Amino acid sequence: MGSLTDPGGRFNIGDINPAQFPLFPALYIASDKETALQEALCQRIDPKNSNNALNYALANPASITNVSVSGRLDTIIDLNQPDKLQHFVDLIKNFTYPDHLKQIAKMLRLKDTPDVIRTLPKLMEALLAPNWREWPMQFDVPFASQIFGQLV
Repeated sequence: MGSLTDPGGRFNIGDINPAQFPLFPALYIASDKETALQEALCQRIDPKNSNNALNYALANPASITNVSVSGRLDTIIDLNQPDKLQHFVDLIKNFTYPDHLKQIAKMLRLKDTPDVIRTLPKLMEALLAPNWREWPMQFDVPFASQIFGQLV
């Protein structure tokens, strides 16, 4: 259910604007507890210090549940094999957006002005950005990884 709330998850837009971005549930899983906690708490966590990480995130340890899951996946997009996403980059690299958006970004003095993803390294950087919640929380717009998830 958390993937359906604002701001959603890294690859799920959530309840930002259901008319424009239809809601869909997502199950976020990781291969180990440390990775799951890092993703859930949006911070790098030293395995020896996981209790402090929960405190820093103001998270109650009792509200986090770890379960073992098994099943079969019909389709997977494996970000550990980024070269498989080159065709996607080739499709989007020539996209453009209006100049007035660049002007607004300058006016707001944004440190990271919007740009079109034109290379595979830039795509991976956007998909795995640690501060992905910034745009949804501050501007009510989905982050690049959330748009990618919607497309997928």
